Amino acid sequence: GIQMEGPYFSYKKRGAQNADYLKEPDFDGFKKLYDGCGGLIRIVDIAPELPGAAEFVAKAKDLCTVSIAHTDSDYDHAKLAVDAGVTHLTHLYNAMPAIHHRNPGVIPAAVENKNVRAELICDGLHVHPASVRLAFSMFGGERMVLVSDSGRCCGMAEGSEFDLGGQSAWLRLGVARLADGTIACSAVNLYQSLVNAIKFGIAEEDAVRAASYNPACAIGAEAEVGSITEGKVADFLVCNGDYSEKRVFLAGKELK
Repeated sequence: GIQMEGPYFSYKKRGAQNADYLKEPDFDGFKKLYDGCGGLIRIVDIAPELPGAAEFVAKAKDLCTVSIAHTDSDYDHAKLAVDAGVTHLTHLYNAMPAIHHRNPGVIPAAVENKNVRAELICDGLHVHPASVRLAFSMFGGERMVLVSDSGRCCGMAEGSEFDLGGQSAWLRLGVARLADGTIACSAVNLYQSLVNAIKFGIAEEDAVRAASYNPACAIGAEAEVGSITEGKVADFLVCNGDYSEKRVFLAGKELK
């Protein structure tokens, strides 16, 4: 499926998103895209402080998972969005306000609602290892979702240039950046994010769940994928004790 990361974002927290494409929430426009791709959109992102955000969430939640992302929202607007049906946070910490004791912002509003899961980019560059541990402490292993957030630069050579939404970006020291230094995306795959989480101190069982079953639940696909269970798609890895890959299976067939 598709995660629709944009265009309903805060200008201030747009990150590497092209500002020319930002829009206020538009359910009719979203529905046109949703229908046009045959319902493949599994997650749609929104900044809850934008006009009409809560109303958009209330409608969109019946079609897919609605996530908070690229936002400068305060606690109250975030809570309104969560109450309206938000059940996800896109790349926790990144492109959202930090927690402040007098202005708690988005993160506490999400932590307080047990239905909300939080994504985390675990490349060691987007989020400090201590903040990775804090995230798992706040949300618990059953609500964390590891993501790669990798762009087309994943696998490219250091210094490679590529296009990102009409903007030039470069792979520099393991992370993609725009010309002004803004972090654009990661350059790691999901398995490396999983291994990094374990190295940062996350319990193995929590890290594995956050990279498999939890994300399947986040998009409503847990009946098909996300765990090694009879009747599900047989996608899984066999790894060595040092987490190096030993065998890879896709749809029950071993890849050579």
